[in-house]
Amino acid sequence: MDILDFFDKNVLPDLNAPVSGAIHPILKVDAIKYLYTFRSQFSKQQLVAALPLLVRHLESTNFAVYTYSAICIERILFMRVSGSTGPMMYVVLGLLYFVVIQELDTMELTFLILILLVGSLLMILHLYRRT
Repeated sequence: MDILDFFDKNVLPDLNAPVSGAIHPILKVDAIKYLYTFRSQFSKQQLVAALPLLVRHLESTNFAVYTYSAICIERILFMRVSGSTGPMMYVVLGLLYFVVIQELDTMELTFLILILLVGSLLMILHLYRRT
């Protein structure tokens, strides 16, 4: 089975649907988990295009939806980019500012910053344990 084709036909419509109401939260979580699970199969451009969809789901009133969305965003941002020494976060930071952060209210922005700080701390601890 082609993972990317399945994503385009079956998962992407669930991520594009309105955040609340149109699709059951379990289906939203499953769509986000699919992206999380197979993130290494997607190109950098596809992942960058998926970030605004994931950020929209931070607005959900369902705990599972916004938690899985936040975790998936964090994992995508800390993926290694081929041919680079740093995580993808450095590649998409400009995009994140111009596209995402300007659309967030204070609570969502605080939540996103907290996710990035915790992810950075985990990365530092991981590097520290290596030495």
